[in-house]
Amino acid sequence: MTPLPIFKKRIPLSTWLRLLALCGLVLAGLALVRFSSLGDLLTEKNLMAFLTELRGVWWAPLLLIGLYTLLAILGLPPGPLMVGGALFGTFFGSVYNITGLCMGAAGSYLVAKLLGRDFVIRIAVDRLRRAEDIFERHGFWPLVQTRFLPLPFAVVNFGAALAGVRPALFLTAAIVGLIPATLIHTYFIANLLLASGRERAILLGFYLGTFIIFNILISAMWLKGKERNKLFNFIWLTDFLRLMIRRLDSRLRRKQGIFEYSDHPNCMFRVHVARANRDLIIPAGKVAAGVKILELHFWNDHIPSITTEGMSVAKSVKGFRKFKYSLTELAIQVKQDPRMSGVQAVGGLMPLFLVGDSYPAEKMLTRLGFAVHPHHGYRRFFSLLGKQMHGWMMMWAFNPDTLKNRDLFGLRWADCWMSIDDLIQTHTKKNSATNRL
Repeated sequence: MTPLPIFKKRIPLSTWLRLLALCGLVLAGLALVRFSSLGDLLTEKNLMAFLTELRGVWWAPLLLIGLYTLLAILGLPPGPLMVGGALFGTFFGSVYNITGLCMGAAGSYLVAKLLGRDFVIRIAVDRLRRAEDIFERHGFWPLVQTRFLPLPFAVVNFGAALAGVRPALFLTAAIVGLIPATLIHTYFIANLLLASGRERAILLGFYLGTFIIFNILISAMWLKGKERNKLFNFIWLTDFLRLMIRRLDSRLRRKQGIFEYSDHPNCMFRVHVARANRDLIIPAGKVAAGVKILELHFWNDHIPSITTEGMSVAKSVKGFRKFKYSLTELAIQVKQDPRMSGVQAVGGLMPLFLVGDSYPAEKMLTRLGFAVHPHHGYRRFFSLLGKQMHGWMMMWAFNPDTLKNRDLFGLRWADCWMSIDDLIQTHTKKNSATNRL
C-alpha cells in the first residue's frame, strides 16, 4: 500500500477547482435530467420505445453503452438503461448491460479519483489511512457485495475512489460483482416486461429474494469465525430463503417444460424435450443442430450428499448405481412415452466434480456411454456463469452439506451427450432394470 503524503493544512486553489469540477459534473447531470430532453428520453417508457425502434441498427448497442458511461460520470442512476438493455434479450442484453456498467464504473471512478481524491486526502488523511488498511485486508468481497445492495451506482464508484481503493482492486471487484448482479437484473427485467398481474408479483418476490440470498452468501465469503456463524444462526431466515429457491426452481421447471419420467426415489433426473441449438458431440460422431433432443436435469431432492471428505467407496458405488438406474428407467420410457418420440440424443451440461473431490465423475459418465467435452466458447461463458450460480443455489437449498467449506466457483462443467440408440442399447439390456441400490 502506497503511504499517503503529508500535506500542509492550507488547501491550494487547484484542489478546490478540481473539487468544484466534480460537483459541477454531478449538478450538470441533475440539470440535464431536470431541464433538458435527455430527462424525457431516460424515462422507462420513452427509452424502451427509442431502443425498440433502433434495435435493428448496428450502432444501437454502442449508443446504449455510451449512455451508461455518460450517466455514470454525471452521477445518474443506470436503472432505465438496464430496462432498455433487456429489450435486446437475456443474452445480448446481459452483454451490453455488463459492458456499459463496467465502463461506467471505471469512468466514474477515474473522474472522482482525479478531481476529488486530493481534496479528501488533505482534510482527512488519518481516517483515510485506517480506511485504506481495512480495504487492503478485507476490501474485495465487501466491494463485490455493494453491487448486490440497494446503493446508488454513483455513490459506490465515487465513494471507492475518494476512500482510496486501489484501481486494480476496484475494477476487479466491480467486474466480479456486476456480472452476476447484471445477469440477474436482466433476466428478471426481461421476464417482468412480459408478465402481468399475479405472475409479475411472484417474479418481483423472487427478484428481491435472489439478491437477499446473494448478500448472505457473499457475506459468508468475507466474514470470519463467530461473525459467519451469527449470520447463519438465523434458522428461520435460511429456511425461508431455501423455500423461496425451491419454489423458484419449481416455477422455472414448469415454465421450461421439465417433467418427471419416473416417480421412483432412486431416479436422479427430470427431462426436457428441446431442439439442439448447436451440433452435439456423441460417442459415434455428431448430432446436427435443430434435431429433437432430451435434456437431463438433476432432481435435486434425490441427489446424494457429498461431504467435505469427498465420497467414500460405498457412496461412489451407490451413486453410480443410482445414476445407471435413472438412465435405465429413461431408456424404457423413451420407447413408451409419446412426449419423447423422435428424440435423437440425450444429455446436457453437467457438473463433473467439486474441487478436491476424488469421485471420478468424468470416467463414470464415459463408462455410462456419454461423450464428455469441456464447456467452452465466449457465448457459453454467460450461460455457464448462470448455470454456476443456479447450481450453487440449488445445492444450498436442497443439499447444503455438499457445499460446506467449498469454493463458490468450484463446480466444473462439461457437455455430456449420447445418442438415443446408444441409450436404449446400453441401458435396456437383460436385467438392467433390476439393478439394486
